[in-house]
Amino acid sequence: MANTKSYLLNNYTTDFGQSYNLTFKAQDTMLDRVSANFPENNGDQPCSLARLFKPRKLIVTFDDGKSLEVPVLSIGLVPAIASTLLGDTGVVCVALRGERWVSIPPAILGGSYATTGLAGEATPSKESIFYEYDIDGSSTLLLRTSIETGALNNLQQACLRIQPQALSCSGSQGIQPRRFKGERFNLTTEGKIAKQVIVSSNSEADIRQCGQDIMANFNCMGYQGTNIPNVANFFNAP
Repeated sequence: MANTKSYLLNNYTTDFGQSYNLTFKAQDTMLDRVSANFPENNGDQPCSLARLFKPRKLIVTFDDGKSLEVPVLSIGLVPAIASTLLGDTGVVCVALRGERWVSIPPAILGGSYATTGLAGEATPSKESIFYEYDIDGSSTLLLRTSIETGALNNLQQACLRIQPQALSCSGSQGIQPRRFKGERFNLTTEGKIAKQVIVSSNSEADIRQCGQDIMANFNCMGYQGTNIPNVANFFNAP
């Protein structure tokens, strides 16, 4: 009979480059199916960071319909672990769900948030741009996105390697790129200005630097790492 147990995730490195000890829960028999080896948590829990962020993970779906979430210790390990999982018997799909922060404490990025509002357009227009995007620990693709003009427009391009004379032939293939989600009080509408700032680089130092560079323009920020519904399109089985 399967038992749900608590396991230790030692030295997990965030997309911003800091390392923490975390815990996660899984059925022991499910971990055995992918030969995953994590030490059990015997009550010696590290300080909980569960309310701050959710770690990146690979979501494995088996041919019997069951699924398992496998945490990944660092961005750079995503390709190797994904490829190994794709080669396991009975695995039909592997998806990547990136690290998620609902609200990033300023000390994490090493800067300060704005404490005032900003005048913004009620209905801003949009423009389309092409940019290079580094898959987690892997290759570079050319993607396209639409960004709003007006207030904070330049910030949306601050962390992109823009290719103004390029054509995106690969398509996004369902990729949701890593991005900061910033909000600022809108003095014009008394609502909020919400912007997503995509980060081209998969380097932890570059991601953190991007957040540090833009945070003074927002009252608060969250973050979402790369989401890929089917990693087989990018990482091959061994």
